[in-house]
Formats: sequence, structure tokens, C-alpha cells
Amino acid sequence: MTNRQQKLVELREKLYTGDAMRRNIACNEMWALINEIPDKPSQVELLMSEIMDVLADFGRNEDWQRCYDTLYASKDYRLRIRALVSKAWKYKKASPADVMCLQEVYEEAIRISKEHDDNERTAECSMMLAKLWLTMADKRKDALDMFGQCKTFAQRSHNHSMEAVTTYYMGVLLHEMGYEKSSLEMLRTALEMA
Repeated sequence: MTNRQQKLVELREKLYTGDAMRRNIACNEMWALINEIPDKPSQVELLMSEIMDVLADFGRNEDWQRCYDTLYASKDYRLRIRALVSKAWKYKKASPADVMCLQEVYEEAIRISKEHDDNERTAECSMMLAKLWLTMADKRKDALDMFGQCKTFAQRSHNHSMEAVTTYYMGVLLHEMGYEKSSLEMLRTALEMA
């Protein structure tokens, strides 16, 4: 393992397991690594994708915006989706959360993942949007429909745990809407899958 690889392993450990001070220091050290390799855009993008949420947590908005702009402009659609998910995280952290902006971000992430026929990411983003709609009384039917779409994409990507969770949410929503028999079938299916 090279010195740079060893350094990355240590920084990742600080980012994901350290206290606030260690995580902040790890972000600074990641920036130093990023600044050492400006001629390797794919490596820069990957490093930025690793620190985005930590930057958002610490309110380091300029650094976060630099990461967002870089990743959103990436040729790799997965990194564009990563940027959008981080943007949604920032919107969620706002008090109160900007629900309409969150919805737009999730819808864009779903659109991009569908364009690239990425069932796994489509399922994940659909789940996020459906959960958002669960918090809105006037969007319960839309949430049920979105969970149905999420379930389809989870099946296509062979993500059985997401399929089980989606089935559970659908059962709960059907129960709330008064469809007792369908609800019990969904909940039983979710239990069997789990």
C-alpha cells in the first residue's frame, strides 16, 4: 500500500468514526490531498464525494458548494446523483426543511438514474421521495404510488431488503386508507421477506 493509500484509509476512518474535531481535521486534510492532484479530475471528484456530507454537517458552505458544483458537472451520472443527494441532505437540515426544493431534487435524481437505466439508484431516490411524501397529508396517495415504483426498481436490481421495506410502507399506507385486506397481505409479505 502506498503512502497516499494509507493516508486515505486513515482519513476515511477519521471522517466516519471520529468526533467532530477529528472529522473537521480530516476534511482539511482531504482538501490538501485534493489540491495536490488537480490534474486528476476523477480522483478529485471521488474525494469530494466522500467529504460532502461532513462539510454540510459542519456548515462549511463554501467548501460544500465547491464539491457540489464539481460533482454536479461531472460526466459520471452517479456523481451527479451523489451531489443531488447531498443537496437534499442540506435542505433536510434546514429549519424548517424546504419540502418543495427537496421534492425537486429527488425528482431530478430519479430522472437522471432512469435515463441511465440504474435501477438501484432509481429505487433509492424513489424511496427518499416517497418518505418525504409520507410527511405530507395531501401526498399520501402519491407516496403509495412512489413506493410501488420503488418496489419495482428494487425488484429489478435484486435489492430484497429495500423491496421488503417498500412492501411494509405500502401495507401501512393501505391500512391508513382503509384497505384492511390488502394491507394485511402486504404486511404479511413484508414480514416473510424480512
